[in-house]
Amino acid sequence: MIPIKNFIKTLFSLTNSEHKQKNEEDHQVTPDKLISNIIEENEKQLKKIFYNCFDITIRKINLFDSSGPKCLLVYINELVDENQLQSNVISKLNMSQNVILKNSNIENTIKYYLGVQDDNIFNEFNRCINKILDGNVVLFLDTFNKAFSISLKSQLDRTVSEPEAETVLRGPRDGFTESLSKNLAMLRGRVKNINLKTEMYTIGSETKTNFAIMYLSGTVDGKVLSELKTRLKKINLTAVADTNYIVESIEDDTFDIFPLIFRTERPDVATMKLFEGRVLIIMDKTPVVLSVPSLFVEYIQSPEDYYMKYFFATLNRWVRYLSFIITAVLPGLYVALVTFHQELIPTSLSITIVNARTDIPLPAFFECLMLLITYEILREAGSRMPKQIGQTLSIVGTLIIGEAAIRAGIVSAPMIIVVAFAGTALFTIPSPEIYTALSIIRLCFLILGSLFGMLGIVCCMLLLDIYLVSRRSFGIPYMYPICPFNFAKNRDTLLRTPLWQIDKKIKPL
Repeated sequence: MIPIKNFIKTLFSLTNSEHKQKNEEDHQVTPDKLISNIIEENEKQLKKIFYNCFDITIRKINLFDSSGPKCLLVYINELVDENQLQSNVISKLNMSQNVILKNSNIENTIKYYLGVQDDNIFNEFNRCINKILDGNVVLFLDTFNKAFSISLKSQLDRTVSEPEAETVLRGPRDGFTESLSKNLAMLRGRVKNINLKTEMYTIGSETKTNFAIMYLSGTVDGKVLSELKTRLKKINLTAVADTNYIVESIEDDTFDIFPLIFRTERPDVATMKLFEGRVLIIMDKTPVVLSVPSLFVEYIQSPEDYYMKYFFATLNRWVRYLSFIITAVLPGLYVALVTFHQELIPTSLSITIVNARTDIPLPAFFECLMLLITYEILREAGSRMPKQIGQTLSIVGTLIIGEAAIRAGIVSAPMIIVVAFAGTALFTIPSPEIYTALSIIRLCFLILGSLFGMLGIVCCMLLLDIYLVSRRSFGIPYMYPICPFNFAKNRDTLLRTPLWQIDKKIKPL
């Protein structure tokens, strides 16, 4: 009985899969499918391709008047500006026959009156379909085996605004948007240079997402550019929704906890990356721009450093480097001192810590681990909630829950101070991409410090240094110009010297 049942199930599954495959084949275009000079055949093919696509308009009109040749206008309703379509295309196609026929060549006539360039004239169906899906209007003519692509895209992207993740007190207030053309225009407006080159690519076999790489030909490292193009050509993805799809496909080490490709939403930051010899990757439908190769010092630098006096900027940068050490090491260091090295703590402070931990049932390691997990939960919840509720949640988490935990004898007050200070120091670092890496490093210091004391802390520091020095981003050392040391480029790492001393034309790679 069971074998018969399995046979019937297999038979029906094969039938369904064959039927599904047949339907897919019915609504696909073969790569070598050419446009017919009979407009009815083109219309039939278009309706078969765009079966069950209610937002696709296939509009049939007559040139000149009702007696003129037929033509088809095919476009996606919401992606095309209807007013421009009426005034710039349909009204010109309906003009007097005598004016149109002054030029006997129909192709030259359409190119002249509709402003169509040569690279927007096709004789293959696949290219026409891609243009339609990209938001263009495609024109088919009777007795003519070519189609014309006309760009009349409507503006669906948001207006330019300051990015929330990279706010500054001084400096430009504009940020990238989800429009590729607008992002390219913002960069072109800042860099009026004939050496600024832009190359277009398409990624995603189904989404066909457009993106561009941008670089200064006289500044970029040729090896880095060649390596980037090689990696981009190897990408084989079905769907792409964000730049992170590209990041995970081209970065040197997919399992690296530190970001090896820099991201920004600020045009001023991206502009300076160009002058530093970087290559930008700008994708359509996302405001995040990538910069390769990436260096560790970039994540400590802030765009605001260049909009204030250099000694204030240097001081702020020192604070960030110190905060990097504090947020990574402090919890593990405190647990190591309390557990193994009480003699290193001043006597008065040691008495205070002992009194605070008298009724605490948990060891210092589990107490700190519980607080760190609670902190990460509150931080994640606050980032996912609306701003007003997120601020309320932060107050409730830090004040009410912390005070209640101390009164209940679950955690000690010194431990809350240590974890809160380490968590606050994290947000002095301007780049949010490094937050996750620091959370993992902090946990490593905590574990080794609780097991081996100061020996574990020192070993963890050495391992972290070795790990950072061994990293590469497109073949460039991650810790450059600190290691290997470059005196000229260290004018803008630990220190921020006066801008007239920072020569941006020197190739950093």
